[in-house]
Amino acid sequence: MHKKVDLVFMFWIEERNKRWFYDYFMAVCLLQSNLDRYAESGEQFEAFKYITKLTLDIILRCAFSYHTDCQTETR
Repeated sequence: MHKKVDLVFMFWIEERNKRWFYDYFMAVCLLQSNLDRYAESGEQFEAFKYITKLTLDIILRCAFSYHTDCQTETR
């Protein structure tokens, strides 16, 4: 799924910004896949938990250059 979208977006981004953009794009894609799981099942869920984890991933990458994966870690 992500490969087609990656090709379209990566074409328009300058070479020096590709890695930066790709990291954030994949974080958002992970959020989308988590939310899609609930949308398909019709189950209720707390969206705040998922948005918070996405925000934490992005802030740590932007401000501290620290790569985390809060969205998939269970702790």
